[in-house]
Amino acid sequence: MKTAVAFLAGVATGWMARSTVDTSRGAVVSVATAAFDLMGWTRRLIATEREYLSDLIAEARSRADSHQAPRRRPADASARPMENGREGHA
Repeated sequence: MKTAVAFLAGVATGWMARSTVDTSRGAVVSVATAAFDLMGWTRRLIATEREYLSDLIAEARSRADSHQAPRRRPADASARPMENGREGHA
């Protein structure tokens, strides 16, 4: 009894698959088209995420630089450029 049910289920599945696809070539082309669409979608997703990550890193660098800027020592206005390895004063 189980064998007959399994056989009928297999026949029904094959019949439905055959009725939805004209030829096996059509099925292969449909699968390949879906694969190319998926690859294109994946490439766009990766490019978008890469750009987002790049923007995130640039913003973090900018904030880090702006936090470090006030800590830098301002140049002494009375000091002249170094001459012979020693700093000269007016």
